[in-house]
Amino acid sequence: MNSTPKTAAAGAATTAYCATSRRAAGGGYYVNCNLAIPGAAAMDERLQRKVWDLATRLCEREEEEEEEEAMTA
Repeated sequence: MNSTPKTAAAGAATTAYCATSRRAAGGGYYVNCNLAIPGAAAMDERLQRKVWDLATRLCEREEEEEEEEAMTA
């Protein structure tokens, strides 16, 4: 893995490619504009569930904070 940081444009290139290219396969995993195979951690269903649950809790917390701010504004 390359430890050199990418520029903003280079970092956005794969997202832009997937959003605009007719060659990009929907639901595919891409690295540097190329279809790739995800690592083992990405395929671990137990880990997927943990990440999903954490993301859900964080989103709920953010919504609660936004509601509290709206009430005090």
